[in-house]
Amino acid sequence: MPTRLVCIACLLLFLYAAVDAAGEERSAPTAEQIKAWRAEGPAAVDRLMAECAKLIAAAEKVPGKERYTLADKFVIQNEAERSAWKRVQVINDTIDAVARAKYSHESGLYWYTDEAEAMRVAKELGKPVLALRLLGNLDEELSCANSRYFRILLYPDESVRKLLHDKFVLTWKSVRPVPKITIDFGDGRKVERTITGNSVHYVMLPDGQIVDVFPGLYGPKPFLQRLKSAATAADRASKAADAAAELVAYRSQQLTVLKSAWDADVSKYLEQQRQPQKPWTFDKVGYAPPAPQDFWTTAADFHPEYAELGKASRELVQLEALVGLYSRVYPGHEHHRVATKHGDRLIPKMSWVKGGDEAILGMLLGCVTPALQTDTLFNEYCGRRWALQWLDHSPGQSLEELNRDVYDTVFGYHPDDPWAGLSRLESLTALPKDRGLIDASQRAAAKDNENARELD
Repeated sequence: MPTRLVCIACLLLFLYAAVDAAGEERSAPTAEQIKAWRAEGPAAVDRLMAECAKLIAAAEKVPGKERYTLADKFVIQNEAERSAWKRVQVINDTIDAVARAKYSHESGLYWYTDEAEAMRVAKELGKPVLALRLLGNLDEELSCANSRYFRILLYPDESVRKLLHDKFVLTWKSVRPVPKITIDFGDGRKVERTITGNSVHYVMLPDGQIVDVFPGLYGPKPFLQRLKSAATAADRASKAADAAAELVAYRSQQLTVLKSAWDADVSKYLEQQRQPQKPWTFDKVGYAPPAPQDFWTTAADFHPEYAELGKASRELVQLEALVGLYSRVYPGHEHHRVATKHGDRLIPKMSWVKGGDEAILGMLLGCVTPALQTDTLFNEYCGRRWALQWLDHSPGQSLEELNRDVYDTVFGYHPDDPWAGLSRLESLTALPKDRGLIDASQRAAAKDNENARELD
């Protein structure tokens, strides 16, 4: 039997088990099954997403229970509901494993981890490539902060998802492990978080020529607009007699657009601040611009569209807000154990007040919105502008060379820096001269010396 038919047969057997009306818990597919579906590419994810939608629809059909808020979907679950959501969880985990990205069950996007293979497929399909560089791995819970935002705020957005799914071949590659910090409370409880990390998207032709660069975090709407422009430019370049010249013209046009937008924002800021001084010239803006710090937060408010989230992203933030904020907080509270598509959660009953989930969503969006607006503005005027100029001043350079310079200049630390920029001397840590930086080999040597002294 051909490999493709074997893959489809395995998939159908798994899906049949997943939707078994008996409601029994089913084990996850084997590593061999995941490997076979992954080899099939985006088509396997598309079929899994279609079946997942059916399972979610079935899980949400509860006779006699009206549902108005997200909380209402999960409160007071019976065993049939729990079993239904567990089946959803199994297929969601499967989608993420096949797609090699967390939350791909929300976006339906398949990611290649072999960039050469992605280029080959892109050439075969006549599509551009969207290459993501990040700290950590996209299929890990604790990848860098930028990439975690992408998975929740960008990729699930319906318009962004459709454009990426239909018009691009996606690939990701880790630049280095993501730095993490662990806080040990001494009683068995630990907090583990990442402490730095940036990501960057590159739009490329299948032959490796770079079309555009989007460093750091963008809001869904501006990200979509820039991606559309880049996709159109890539299509023109692929059909042109001189692709390089076509890309130079595109980048020149984008720099002109950026300059016009910069001039408008600066003028509006100065008018608002009633400052008669001469506006800063765009030519002098690098990644350390002369504009005062409050310019970025003030000018960000000129662009509320930068922080607009689609329905899918808002619902995902809302659900994760509920289960994240109210899971495992304080002992003594009465809890509901509920099954969600992201697994079992313990949620205190105190969170199920009328409109409670909406209030939590509002609180979180109050934190996310300013960051999306400011980051998008800064990344456009500084990071992206710098990268577009770099491409025109360094023709023929590779993605790896550009990526090293993006991390070094735009993000502020070289990818080869073992401390990922955390040893920079301009910050005061009130630590001794080693600034609290201890190499693993130094730590091991110190431990060996300590053990030797004890033996003596």
